[in-house]
Amino acid sequence: VLPSYASHVCSFMTGDYIWRGDAGELGVQALRYEYTLVMQALRLCENVRGVRLGYVECDYPDFEMPAVEYMALAGPKNLRQLVERIIPANLTSLKLIDRETDYGVGGVIAPVFLLSSLKHLFIRMDMIEEFFETTVKLIESAGTCAPLESLELDSESTDLSDGPVCALVSKFASTLASLRLELPPGDDDPWDVTADQMFSIPHLHSLFLSTGFPPPFFLQFTSPDIPLRLLHVGYCPFLYDDVDHLVTLLRAHRATLERVYVANRPVDDDPYFWPYEMQEEFKMSLQDYVDLTIVCRGLGVAHCIEEPEDYIADDEGMWELPSRYDEDSQDGYDEYDEWDEDSEEEDDDQEEEGGESASSE
Repeated sequence: VLPSYASHVCSFMTGDYIWRGDAGELGVQALRYEYTLVMQALRLCENVRGVRLGYVECDYPDFEMPAVEYMALAGPKNLRQLVERIIPANLTSLKLIDRETDYGVGGVIAPVFLLSSLKHLFIRMDMIEEFFETTVKLIESAGTCAPLESLELDSESTDLSDGPVCALVSKFASTLASLRLELPPGDDDPWDVTADQMFSIPHLHSLFLSTGFPPPFFLQFTSPDIPLRLLHVGYCPFLYDDVDHLVTLLRAHRATLERVYVANRPVDDDPYFWPYEMQEEFKMSLQDYVDLTIVCRGLGVAHCIEEPEDYIADDEGMWELPSRYDEDSQDGYDEYDEWDEDSEEEDDDQEEEGGESASSE
């Protein structure tokens, strides 16, 4: 069936196949045979634009894929061969996932940061400082880098300082519009942060942070050059009970900020990423919740602050907790409610107009 329609295939995707050492020789042979068939099929799809290969321990394709714009690869073997073989010339989006513990892969894939066509890059693997340092040195020696518009770095538990991380992000400051750093700490000690360091990223409108950095790290994104519209603060264990720096970040972007989300727990509560002991020790207090909610309302920003464990939905007394941010919240609270009501009224008007149009027809 496929040969007749291969030229019309635009997307080619396999499922996730995790290598299992206990599968036995028969299982290994079956996996490799299946992969061989998949590669034969992919070779026929000369116009394919999106490719996703989930075979962890199988080879990267050894043939050209000239039309491919999006590619997702899993496994250290695939990743190691990526830069040794033929990278599609029109590749704009690349997703790399290594579920195995293999710190050596980080340095091997560093050349992808130089691809002149690449605009969107997502990497999930163990990341240590060597990964950032190696990549920065390569970019500096090459004198060029990919024109990344979005960069997502997702690691398992690690230990970093802000110097190498900021050095890498800064290489893409002229083009970056969306940044996601999910870098969970390996223990309950906050990482080092350099004082008075600040990003200048003139096109950054979306920021996602979930890291082991202490609260002063938020100040590095307070530059007025950043037109921030969406701020997503994932689980940052050292943020809670010290939200002043986050409030400073919110206020710094009052002119552009549209949406704010602040988490109270990890998205992935796997203890391998976020130890349960850490989740129990570091979590949002009711005071944090009240303070952040008041500030967001005062700024007129659409927001979702995850409720702490002691939150009670119908407890009006909760809002009587003293807040350091009350002085700029009262007028803002009215503006926020009025803005929200206006939005609902506009929706109602549109529905009524739509109903009248339908009736007249």
